[in-house]
Amino acid sequence: MKSPGSSERTFVLSIDEFPIAAFLAKNYSEARELVHEQWLHEDLASKTFRGRPLWIADATLSVRSADEFESKTYHEGKAAAETGDGLTLVFLIPIDTPGKEA
Repeated sequence: MKSPGSSERTFVLSIDEFPIAAFLAKNYSEARELVHEQWLHEDLASKTFRGRPLWIADATLSVRSADEFESKTYHEGKAAAETGDGLTLVFLIPIDTPGKEA
């Protein structure tokens, strides 16, 4: 889904077809490049959902265009995060907080 007032579109990052995060990219090719980034693999492996790592090495990462709800969630999350110009990943699932039980 195209971002309002921008040439970028909202995409969803999925792990084994389970949507976990939304982000902006200019096109599908640019969005697809994200799944090959080592920093992303490390970041996802360090985060947990319900006490389990988000990503393990044999899980499949994929991207697709976001639907209307996912795009809205992204824009609300980005506004709340007040991030700079870099890539912003807005998680579509609740990430466990260190020190709290899942």
